[in-house]
Formats: sequence, C-alpha cells, structure tokens
Amino acid sequence: MAPPVVPPAAPVVQAAAPVAVEATYTWFLASDDGTHRIDRDHFVGRRPGADAGAVALVLEDRARTLSRTHAVLRPVREGLVLEDLGSANGTRIERSGTVFACPEGTPVPVGHGDVLWFGEVRAQVYAAHE
Repeated sequence: MAPPVVPPAAPVVQAAAPVAVEATYTWFLASDDGTHRIDRDHFVGRRPGADAGAVALVLEDRARTLSRTHAVLRPVREGLVLEDLGSANGTRIERSGTVFACPEGTPVPVGHGDVLWFGEVRAQVYAAHE
C-alpha cells in the first residue's frame, strides 16, 4: 500500500489527542519486519545508534527513505511518545485518516492504532493487555 503523499515542507498540524490506553497495557510496534515490544527507548532507522539501555531497531527500507538514526520511540508514564531526530525524509503520524508531521526534536504523543511513517516505511502502534 502506498503511503499518503505529504510534501516534505508541509506545515506541521497539531495532532488530536491519541487514544488513551490504561497503564496496565504494553506497547508494541508492528511493521513488515515483525512486531517489537516497546518497553524502553527504541531508536529507529536503517542502522540506528542507541544510547546505553536503549534498543536499536532496524527497519527494512527498500525505497531508502530512512535516515541512519531516524527517530526514537520512548515509553513514558502517560503512554508513548515519538521524536524525529532530524531525519532527511521526516516522520509522520496517521490518526483517524489524517496525517500529522512530527516536528524535529519535539516529542509527540502516539496512541493505540496510530500509523507511523518513518520516511516511506509504515509501522503501526498498538497496546495489548498482558
């Protein structure tokens, strides 16, 4: 499925609040590369570097739109946040049919069911009760 077309210079739109999930749930990111439990910081990219205690999450990118270290997914007390780390092709959130650009260096809350676009690589966030 082709991702929605969003010009790189599209204005940043304030995203509506993500769907809230109780704290007893665990966060996951599902992509063509499998499902990944997000229980600590995950640096996403084609060859991401990661801080101590974090996970380097490599995603397949046939179109070569991922930066080396593209973004970070970070579990926080309130849920999950996504931060673009200065990627060349941007990071976007698709929620309820609307696509929102993630401003570089600004943590943006994401919620259950949100679709994340790292360049042209698609992944979906979900929470599950364990």
